Amino acid sequence: MTVRWHGEFKSPNSTGIDTDEDGTGEVIDLYKSNDKGETWVFVKQLFNRTEMGWDKMERAGLIILPNGTWLCYVAADTDATGWRVVLIKSNDNGDTWTVVSTQLTPIGTKYPHPYLLDNGTLLLAYGYFSGSETHYLNKSSDYIDFSSSVAVFPSGWYCVSFTKASDEYYYIVHHTKYSNDDLRGEIPLVPQLSRTKDFKSYETVNETIIDLGPYGSLTMGGLQYSTPIEINGKIYIFAETKATDHDGKEINITDKTQRHLVRLKDPVTTIIIPTVNTSIPGTLNLGYVAPEVLTINLYNTSWAEQISIDPYVEYWLNMTIRHNGTLYSLKNITIYMYADGYSWDSLDDPNTHATFVWDNTTKQYSLIGPTDTTWSVIAANCSVPDQSKNTGTFTLAFRMSKIALMGTWHINVTAWGVQDLSDTLEVTKTVNFYSEISLVDTSFEFSLTVGTNNGSLTSPADGNIEFSVICNAPYNVSFFTNGNWTSDGNEIDITNTNYFIGDDDSDPTDTTEGGSIAEFVIHPTPYITTPYYSVPATQDDINGDSYTIYLFQTVPSGTAEGTYTLILYVRVVQA
Repeated sequence: MTVRWHGEFKSPNSTGIDTDEDGTGEVIDLYKSNDKGETWVFVKQLFNRTEMGWDKMERAGLIILPNGTWLCYVAADTDATGWRVVLIKSNDNGDTWTVVSTQLTPIGTKYPHPYLLDNGTLLLAYGYFSGSETHYLNKSSDYIDFSSSVAVFPSGWYCVSFTKASDEYYYIVHHTKYSNDDLRGEIPLVPQLSRTKDFKSYETVNETIIDLGPYGSLTMGGLQYSTPIEINGKIYIFAETKATDHDGKEINITDKTQRHLVRLKDPVTTIIIPTVNTSIPGTLNLGYVAPEVLTINLYNTSWAEQISIDPYVEYWLNMTIRHNGTLYSLKNITIYMYADGYSWDSLDDPNTHATFVWDNTTKQYSLIGPTDTTWSVIAANCSVPDQSKNTGTFTLAFRMSKIALMGTWHINVTAWGVQDLSDTLEVTKTVNFYSEISLVDTSFEFSLTVGTNNGSLTSPADGNIEFSVICNAPYNVSFFTNGNWTSDGNEIDITNTNYFIGDDDSDPTDTTEGGSIAEFVIHPTPYITTPYYSVPATQDDINGDSYTIYLFQTVPSGTAEGTYTLILYVRVVQA
């Protein structure tokens, strides 16, 4: 962006002396370059001082926000009260403009240079054009309120602009007065280049950007409004240059000022990015290489690492695997879980062995066996790492069978690569005791008369109470009650209740379970009675071990009529 002066420069006092400190421009034009500043093409006129209704106008800086809004910070005197920086914006790529603020900086300031940082903060450099000529750097997050100070530039710096280069330095162009005045009273400006990382300390980079040389009939008045731009690691200066045609000292000849946008042909500095060299050992593998299983870790669903396993509870098995190529080179990962006394290649069995596989073709985990059991994969919680890397953690979410034998288990992880090359790692975990009782009948009832001897159940209709047990270790089955039958203060002693456990028939005169339990020898009492000891671990983890209780009730003569109740408990414990 550059200021295009309206015809010749407008002198503020009509003396003809080229003192442009308080003159004005007329139009703000937009130019573009497609060859890194070698040549420039006019794009369009952005706005006009007269149409904006301003008394004076000079330098302008354009910022394009990520949302497409154009913000233009302009040095202007909008109402003949003094220079200040004003803000206008456009939402149609500069075709139309609206005024946002008619005074962002104090009266008497101009030379705006806005710079948008990557984090969205906008820096604004500006300064007084007379008097102290102090220049300031402030910042804003809303692009309007610049009350937050960043720095005050060093004394003598005039018309400051900057850019952040690839070496993380801010390169600052500033002008200094060359002499008190020249042949016709103007004060030419000489650009210099400094740099900083924090706007607190500054390092001089180039003090002799341009040599003005002797004055002649056409005097070079220096560069104004210089802007540094990095191109291919070099800093170039783009600036407005001015020349005054004196035509001697005849007072009847009006001095004329010509202004041009230029880019200095040579860069003013080259960006040097410091480098640090270090050595990194490398390995070149020729031929096929086996993958490596690095670690195996077991977690619960809260990501707490575990040393033991409860059957039929979800766990997450993390397997960290490396392959010298990438993890895409894996064929599959096989996970064997087996009880102590068995091996990885034993047959799958709900009590002793299970096989899981992750397949690289499907990217899925599956249970190979045993099938139709309570062993399972929880697919929603399984995961696969980024296979473009050479190391990653695979997660198998699984449940062990309800009847996976209590005791020591081995978890064997084998990673398979090309040419059937593989690596194996194994860990051991403890499987805890598990038992489960399922009641087929949840209540029972007798309908008897006083004096009945060994009357049968009326509910359930088949005259017995059925339940099943699932257990992953040898177990005992015990029974007890909460006391005698009771009804409104009356009792029937529990010794009048006879029962046995069996599955052969309901004849209380026969022994049960092949003669191992005699008829009527077991009476429910408030104390634990254990008719079954050391029952082997369950083999069917779906249906369990089935049991039947046959109950027979005697009602002694003289018993008060009423509804009597008690609670019968069934307990399973590790043998």
